[in-house]
Amino acid sequence: MLKILLIDDHQLFLDGVSQILPLHIPNLDVFTCSSVDKAQAIMSQHRDIDLILIDLEMPEIGGIAFLAKNIHASDVQPIAVLSASQDIAVIQHVLQHGALGFIPKTLGSEDLVDAVQSILNGNIFLPAHIKRQIEELSQDHEQTVKDITPRQLEVLSLLSKGLTNCKIAESMFISEHTVKSHIKQLFQKLDADNRLACVTRAKEIGLLS
Repeated sequence: MLKILLIDDHQLFLDGVSQILPLHIPNLDVFTCSSVDKAQAIMSQHRDIDLILIDLEMPEIGGIAFLAKNIHASDVQPIAVLSASQDIAVIQHVLQHGALGFIPKTLGSEDLVDAVQSILNGNIFLPAHIKRQIEELSQDHEQTVKDITPRQLEVLSLLSKGLTNCKIAESMFISEHTVKSHIKQLFQKLDADNRLACVTRAKEIGLLS
């Protein structure tokens, strides 16, 4: 018997999905709950859950926090995310936290069943248009990384440590004018308008750890 735990704070959605999935996936038992606390209780009772589906926007703890907590647990259980949002940055974030898929709530019943079945079969599920956007974004990131020079990368590293332009210049034995020039180019290449945004963007694309 397959077991799925569905976590969502909208009862109508819980009712609908819990009725649809067993009609198309044989030998399936669906547990539903409207809070993470209740979910934890079910997970404690059923250690053999095959898949957890959680909404990102839960009232007490969000889907990403739930994912992060589960990843560090001793008995990690498979999780995929259901969401009305299709923000590519958010989707990348949940995948980085170990989600086995991202299922938009806009999917029809047939596509929803296919998505869940695909994950149960051991695949990472992403709708084709989202997968394409992530691939395009990844290519853009790769090009950005190639465009940044070693000296600019050194400036970026010092920026991330909170050093002033003066201190960066002293550390690199260059003028403040040159530092400002490097920072201006970093802002342009990383599409940032301040130092914090520049460092944050660099971390997002793997330029800084």
